[in-house]
Amino acid sequence: MMQELLLFGALSVGLYFLLLMTVLKLPRCKSTAKLHRKTAIVTGANTGIGKTTAMDLARRGARVILACRDRGRAEAAIQEIVQETGNNQVIFMQLDLASLKSVRSFADNFLRSESRLDLLINNVDFNCLTTHRDLVLGSNSFQLFQNYSHSKLCNILFTYELAKRLQGSDVTCYSLHPGQYTSDFY
Repeated sequence: MMQELLLFGALSVGLYFLLLMTVLKLPRCKSTAKLHRKTAIVTGANTGIGKTTAMDLARRGARVILACRDRGRAEAAIQEIVQETGNNQVIFMQLDLASLKSVRSFADNFLRSESRLDLLINNVDFNCLTTHRDLVLGSNSFQLFQNYSHSKLCNILFTYELAKRLQGSDVTCYSLHPGQYTSDFY
């Protein structure tokens, strides 16, 4: 009985990985566009897909602003990004999207120090639905997935509206959704 369960488990895991690598695998970005003389802001860029995105933008030559709450984690990410890409135009700007005061301060600092914005990457989940700690500690898997989905939908709708309002400017807006992805948080 135990051997049958182990065999079933091994076959299930193998089938899952086979499906993941063939059917469920989404295409990766294959763009080689150079981004020299472009400035990008990436929210939540100190970990996970935000950091991966910042790394790719830096690799392509962009000036990348990591808009993050935690200075220490952002500076560690900057060191890693600069070391891996050779691009020293990666900087930290304090931003806590849960605080309008922080958002205003970020905007003021950005306008004082930067001459342009070309790419805005909205990566961070909206905290108005629930906090990350509540998501992890007080929810079952379905609730976690449902809350994450709602949060990502808010992020997408916000980015869509912002893109409409910025139409005609040289700023493009994006929101990120990695699909199946494990970050440092979860």
